[in-house]
Amino acid sequence: SMTSNYINYRQKLIDEGILVDKGEYFEFSDDYIFSSPSTAAVMVMGRNANGLTEWKNKDGKTLKEFETIDKTPKV
Repeated sequence: SMTSNYINYRQKLIDEGILVDKGEYFEFSDDYIFSSPSTAAVMVMGRNANGLTEWKNKDGKTLKEFETIDKTPKV
């Protein structure tokens, strides 16, 4: 369930070889910058997605969790 704009954008990335169909998943052929983490997640997942909760690091921490870590220096 994606908007027609996202469908067209995703197809453009596939046609240009930026997003590569690997059968069970899609993979970027190179680094690519999106306007938001959600747009990037939509392109990869092929459905509406919240990038702050879909993107996770190798430890399973979401982007939202990573961004909200208290970065205040401890004294």
